[in-house]
Amino acid sequence: MQWVGIHPLRKTLTIVQFTLGIMANILIAEDNKEFADLLMRYLLSAGHTVRVVNEGVRVMEEVHRQSPDIILLDFLIPAGRGSEIIKRLKGHRDTVRIPIVIISALNEAKARDQGYEGGAYIYLTKPFALQDLLGYIEEAVDSSSVTMS
Repeated sequence: MQWVGIHPLRKTLTIVQFTLGIMANILIAEDNKEFADLLMRYLLSAGHTVRVVNEGVRVMEEVHRQSPDIILLDFLIPAGRGSEIIKRLKGHRDTVRIPIVIISALNEAKARDQGYEGGAYIYLTKPFALQDLLGYIEEAVDSSSVTMS
């Protein structure tokens, strides 16, 4: 991306190149509307494309409608347990490489183990820093694009 402007001191035309990092197509699967809205606004402001579903059964529908670069999955989402959703995603050749970031209020070793054993990229316990989430998204999308090529 470029920004073009007049340098205030030199009164000359200045072109500044900058990158916004990796822009991702993100699917958020979260039943808490306020939290989903917060995530969506934050990620949109960072330049990402975001879609939200509030039930586990809708995750697969959305993934097949338009494949996301990454999924942010509430492990306790209604109408579909997080571990089952991960298993279905990682068991299908079209979705196996989509990174999954688990977002959960569960801070139990058993839940973490289920997430990682299923193939989750990272397991974040609520509350967490939104800036950290952005870093994980960029890492996960970058590493998945490298493994796909």
